[in-house]
Amino acid sequence: MNPENNDRSRAEGAPLRVRQAMSVKDLCQASTLCKSTIHKLIRTGKLEATTVGTRRLIYVDSAQALLSPSCNEGNA
Repeated sequence: MNPENNDRSRAEGAPLRVRQAMSVKDLCQASTLCKSTIHKLIRTGKLEATTVGTRRLIYVDSAQALLSPSCNEGNA
């Protein structure tokens, strides 16, 4: 296979790096939630996460669903 063609097809197709997970620290910075609240949400099952090595990674879809305004309207 020619590496030049492979590189070109990647550039024209979907992006190689689509963020699917974020660290607890990243979620803290992107929201108003503190570290302990995020860990509590993970423990109670309200936030989906996985562990890779020693890192706890939160699924971006789960974080967006938790933080979306439409999801929180019924809780007001």
